[in-house]
Amino acid sequence: MSSADSTVVFEEAYDTFNERNGTKQFDVLPKSDRDRGQLCIVIHSVPDGVEGSELRALVKKLRKTADEIFITHLSTDYYASFGGKWGEFVDWMAK
Repeated sequence: MSSADSTVVFEEAYDTFNERNGTKQFDVLPKSDRDRGQLCIVIHSVPDGVEGSELRALVKKLRKTADEIFITHLSTDYYASFGGKWGEFVDWMAK
């Protein structure tokens, strides 16, 4: 993956992420930090109930696979604006 600055390895809805066994689907990806730094995961349509410790757990789980993560509770126009829980997501990313 050295030819790309970043490679999106998952870009789907939260339900699709769970249907595909969550992070287990990423087991085939390289585990080194160097490779993790080039990977991106995008998850949209996260249910409103996924917040607090549950959102934190999701962020922590995804950070083991990819450095670049975008999670939003929006199900439409998720590239055009930020959801109501954007601040919480950013806080968990900073930790």
